[in-house]
Formats: sequence, structure tokens, C-alpha cells
Amino acid sequence: MNGSVIDSYQLSSLIELTSNLADDSMHADLSSQKILLNAVNKLLWTLNFDYCLMIDNEEHIDCLYGEDDRHLKETIELLPIKELKNNTVVLINKVQYYLIYQVLPLEQDKTHTLVFLQQGHAFNSSSLIIIELFSAAVKRLLITKAEEHKRLKLKNEAQVLLRSNQLKSEFLANMSHELKTPMNGILNLVQLLQSTQLESNQKEMLDTIHQSTENLLTVVTDVLEYSKLETNNIKLLSSPFSLEKLIQSMTSELEHEISFKNLSLSKRIQPDLPAQLIGDVLRIKQLLHNLLNNAVKFTKNGSVSIAVTGQSLKNNNFELKIEVEDTGIGMTEDAQTWLFEPFIQGDGSTTREYGGTGLGLAISSKLAKAMNGDIKVHSKLGKGTKFDVILPLKKVADDKMTATSSSTPQKKATISELQPHTILIVEDNLINQKVAGLLLEKLGYKYDIAENGQVALDKLEQKHYTFIFMDIQMPVMNGHDATKEIILRYKNQRPSIVAMTANTFDEDKEKCFSIGMDDFIAKPISEQEIIRVLSKFPIK
Repeated sequence: MNGSVIDSYQLSSLIELTSNLADDSMHADLSSQKILLNAVNKLLWTLNFDYCLMIDNEEHIDCLYGEDDRHLKETIELLPIKELKNNTVVLINKVQYYLIYQVLPLEQDKTHTLVFLQQGHAFNSSSLIIIELFSAAVKRLLITKAEEHKRLKLKNEAQVLLRSNQLKSEFLANMSHELKTPMNGILNLVQLLQSTQLESNQKEMLDTIHQSTENLLTVVTDVLEYSKLETNNIKLLSSPFSLEKLIQSMTSELEHEISFKNLSLSKRIQPDLPAQLIGDVLRIKQLLHNLLNNAVKFTKNGSVSIAVTGQSLKNNNFELKIEVEDTGIGMTEDAQTWLFEPFIQGDGSTTREYGGTGLGLAISSKLAKAMNGDIKVHSKLGKGTKFDVILPLKKVADDKMTATSSSTPQKKATISELQPHTILIVEDNLINQKVAGLLLEKLGYKYDIAENGQVALDKLEQKHYTFIFMDIQMPVMNGHDATKEIILRYKNQRPSIVAMTANTFDEDKEKCFSIGMDDFIAKPISEQEIIRVLSKFPIK
């Protein structure tokens, strides 16, 4: 593969490959080696290499691809692999190969090392990203198989099937996090570059990179979101919200695309709707975002409309009904029967012409069910589509509405209000280290970096820090264990500790808070979030 940036074809191939790995890992009759041999052969569709080797914790070398050459293995055994730099040239049988490797940390201090060799030319940056993402999938496969071997066989076949589906979803969720890490770094770096002085052609190229990365991130986020919903790994957070403001916000986001496609957008809101309702506004927005985006996406001419109605019920309950309608391509009756299934669009030509993962409507359907609601579709091919969403919500009591409406909005934190913290970044990924550091420098801060929890503890012995940005998944010592040890050692004199991670499940946040972390920010990190947490915690 040529080029220096991973493209959407390569990413989609990797997602398909990792999904197959997840499926295969559920088969007890398939060994890790057999699954890996199959996966490595499929990897050749997106990556060029001559050899792929796996070195286990006992230094045993297994050839996953290429001729199983004794002399090659002997040469590799003599190399200090983990001390080499990527694209080191090695001589095997009088032939020069470029070597690249990835260390896969497993359970109980065990590690495997995945080695790729290529003759003739070095691996480019696109190849390095592909290898890093593939290695993350292999690591998750090895851990999953190891855990599976420890479990007793479940007696009930229904339980076996249920557990298999859960493990697959957990695998996809973890893999999505691994995929998001490098893309978050690219996105943050591009955003920082966009804030500098640029020539017009440079700005256009950066805008293209930014949009492409956002699109790739959307694909991965959809996979992550669906896997989370599939395992019922979601908690609803209800709070009062203004329905009118929500609809206004969502339609405003569509104005640019509506104008670009020369469509018309209309909204009809029942005049006597309550000023405020109680529900999970983020999930409602996510559901409607998918429907409205699809409406605009699949409409070439005509209009998109949203209608909001509802009726009051007993005990302060309220049934909200939202209709999203378009004059787009529509669909057949047959297509409507499986429309809410994952990875499905109207037909193959729809996917080719309009793109997308086919997860948006599956996610919307599951969100509606999670909120005890319902979603239905009415469509005619070539005539357009209408989605009906019904959600059971609560009305805000009059006294609560008065208190809410009279409250003064919080003043946003400014740089001048930030505390002069001494900051330590605990992060193992080089790209994320750079991104966090550049954002802090932009705000006028100096900082130190620790590549894992143990190094952070060593640095705390040498210097007083008032604030720590703590990653979670790191080798040697993870963020959870490091936080526990810091609290144990320094008690009330400890620095403020904020989790900085791509693990964004509700249980991930709860675990961070339960062990004593002070706050949580999700990757990709933003300048606004850094300002928020730094302003929130005074120097101890």
C-alpha cells in the first residue's frame, strides 16, 4: 500500500478483519494459532510484507506467514527485538529485510511480540498505523482466548450463545477503543495546526484531513456505540431539558448541508407542549441526529421536515411523538422489514452511493427501546420516508420549572481563572503525549510526562505536582493502580487526578470515580475540557 495516511478502505477492511477475529474467537475448536494464520493471510489484502512472526513469552518463534526457515528463526532469536527501532535493517540469508514489531502485553506480566519483515523497502507510515491497529486486535484475541480457556463450559446452550454474543460485543468495544486512539491523536493535532497561520492551500489540505478523520471516527464510534447497546452496557441519565431548544439546536446543525443541497427544512412544534421535560437529552439527541442526518443524506431534491407533538398522561407522565419526514429515495416494503438490523442499508447500491456503516438506525432503534419507547418507518420507493418516534417522558413540576428558568447560567471558565498548577501527564501513547502537551503549552503551562503509572510514582518522589492527567490502559502499571497508590501514599496532600482516556462507558467513569479520581475527560481531548478541569480544582 502506498501513501502516508490510512484511508477508508483500509479502515473498513480492518474493522471487517477484527469482527471476523471476534467471531472466530468464540469457536472452541479453533485455536489461537489457526485464527491468527487466517487473519494474517487476510491482512495481506491491505498490507505488504514477506514474513510475520509471533514470539511468545517463552521466546518460542512461530511463523504465521512466509517460509518456515530455520536460519531465519535463529537470526531472529539472536536479535534484541525490544531494543530495536522500527524499520531496522536485518540481514537474513544474505538478504536485507526491514523489521517492525509490536509488543503485546497480556495477563500476569506475559507478553507476546508480533514481528513483520519486508524486503526491499521500509514500511511507510500508513503501514505502521495498520500494523499497530492489527496488533491491538491480536492482543485482544489472545486475551479473549486465554480467558475463555479458564472458564468452565456452560451447561445450557442458550447461556452459551448469550455469553458468546456478549464476548463478541466486548471484543468489538475494546477494539474500537484501540482504533480510536491514533485517530484521536490525528484529530487533535490537526485542530492545533488549524489554529496557526496557514496559506490557503495548506488550510484546504488540513480541512480535508480533519473531515476525513472525523468520518473515520464516526465509523468507529458507531461500531463502539452499537456494541455497547448490544450488551445492554448503557445507563440513562434523566434531567430536565427544553424540547424547543433541543429541536432548534439540531436543525441549526443541518443548515449548512441543507443549504448546500438546496433543500428546504421545516419544523412544526405543537404550541402547548411543556416548556421542559425530563429524560436523557443526550440519548434523545443522538437518536434524532441519526434520523435527521439520514433524511438529509438520502434526499437529493425537495424537503426534510420534523414535527413534534405529544400528550399528557396520568401521574405527570408525557408521551412525546416526533416525526422526521423526507422526500428522498425511499425504500421497498421488503427493505423496511430489516431496516433496523445492524450493518444494513436499503441495498448494496445504497451503501456504494451514499456510504456509511449501516449502524445509525440500529442504534436509534436500540436507544428508543432503552428509553421504553418505539420507532417505526413508513416509506415508498422513490417517494420518501417518514420515521415515527414515541418516547415516554416526565413533565417538570411547576415549582421545578420556575427554579430552573430563573437560575443564572454558569459563567464559563477563562484562562485568567486557571490555577498555576504543576502538571504531570501520565500517558504511554506518543501521539497523545504530544497532543496533551501542545494544548497545555497553548494555555501557558509547563508539564512533565510519565509513560506509565510506575514512572509517575517515581516522578512524584522527586517533584511536587498539583495536577495529574492520568491515562487508564498502560503497560507496567495502569492508571487505576497508580491512582490507588498515589492516594495511599499522599492522602490529603495528593495532587488532583483526572482520567484522560478513550474508555467512555458509564462503568469506566464509575470505576475511575470509585477509586478516587477527581474527574474524567474523554479522548479526543479538547482545550475547553482541559480548561474546565484545571479551573475546577484549586492547588492543594
